[in-house]
Amino acid sequence: MVLNDGVPVFIRPEPGQKATVYEDASVNTPVFQVIATDPDDPNSAEGQIRYRFLREANQDVPFKINEETGLITTKSSLDREKKGKYQLIIVAHDRGVVPQEATRMLMVRKL
Repeated sequence: MVLNDGVPVFIRPEPGQKATVYEDASVNTPVFQVIATDPDDPNSAEGQIRYRFLREANQDVPFKINEETGLITTKSSLDREKKGKYQLIIVAHDRGVVPQEATRMLMVRKL
């Protein structure tokens, strides 16, 4: 039996790091690349990282995250008059039977 004792660790975003995106950005515009590592064997499920947004905190945001690459992109058009910034809570989790996870906040500001 493989132990899943390693917890994912964020490399990017760093604590307090911010990202910006232009208000007129088209759908699928790259916004930020999330990176995390896991000390468990990368060839095992316990060492393979996946990404997602924390659902409760990120409802109705105009962004999506690729679960495998961590690339955050726009999923709809942005309207600065409606909202000028977003706080995204990102979850990095491994694929263990009982997954380990870490969270990090990223502030995205529209220009």
